[in-house]
Amino acid sequence: MVNCPVYYKYLPATIASNIYVSLNTVSQTDVSTMQSSDTDASVIVGIYSKERQGNPGELLNDVASAVYAAIYPNQQTVLDLSPGFQNTSIELVNDIEQDALQANNFIFINRFLTFRFNIFHFPGAATTTTLRIVSQGNANPAQFNFYMAGDPAAGDIVNFNYQLNTTPAGLHIPYFISSTVEAGWNTLDIQTDLYNKGNVFTPGRIFQTTDGGGNYGIIVLGEDFASGIVTIIHT
Repeated sequence: MVNCPVYYKYLPATIASNIYVSLNTVSQTDVSTMQSSDTDASVIVGIYSKERQGNPGELLNDVASAVYAAIYPNQQTVLDLSPGFQNTSIELVNDIEQDALQANNFIFINRFLTFRFNIFHFPGAATTTTLRIVSQGNANPAQFNFYMAGDPAAGDIVNFNYQLNTTPAGLHIPYFISSTVEAGWNTLDIQTDLYNKGNVFTPGRIFQTTDGGGNYGIIVLGEDFASGIVTIIHT
C-alpha cells in the first residue's frame, strides 16, 4: 500500500510528504459526429518526489504503479461517469520521467502520466455556455496574462497552470489553480476566485486586470520569467 497525498485544483502552502500527486492540466476536444456528442478529455497526473541524500526513484515508481492500478489497470478499463456521460475508452498518451534535479540539498525526480478519456454525452447532459479564453500569452518574458469572455454555466472549470521565478535567474516554480463556476457567476467572479487562490501561493505576483474590450483576466509577474496555460472544461 502506497500512502501519499493527492491534490486537485491547487496545492497547499506547505507539503510535508516527500512525494505527492497533483492532477494537472485538464483539457478537452470536441470529437462529436453527426450521430453523437463526444469529447476527448486529457489529464496529466503529476508525481513529485524528493529525497535529501539520494533519490533512486523507487517510491516514485510505486506511486506510478498505484496510479495505473486505479485508472488504467488494463486496456478494457473505463470509468463510471453516469448518469449523464459514458467513458467509452481510456488511452495512455505518454509516461515521462524527468531527469533528476538537485537543489537546496534535495534530489527531485518528477514523473508525468497523461491519460486521454473518450466520453459520450447522453442527450440532455450538455450545459449551454459561451465561456471562452479570448487571449493568453506573454506581454514580455516576465509577464503572462489571459482574458476571458462570454457567459459561463454552472460547472464550467477554468484551470490555470503557471510558472514564475521570484529571484533573478531563480528556479521556475510551477503552480496550479482552478475555479469551478457556481450558479449565477460571471467572468468577474471567476477572475476573483482565481486571484484569491493564486494570491495564497504567489502574493504580490498575481493581479486582476481587464483588456481594452472590458474582458476580465489575470496577470502573473515573475522576476525575469513567467509562463502559463489556461484551459476551460465545459461539463
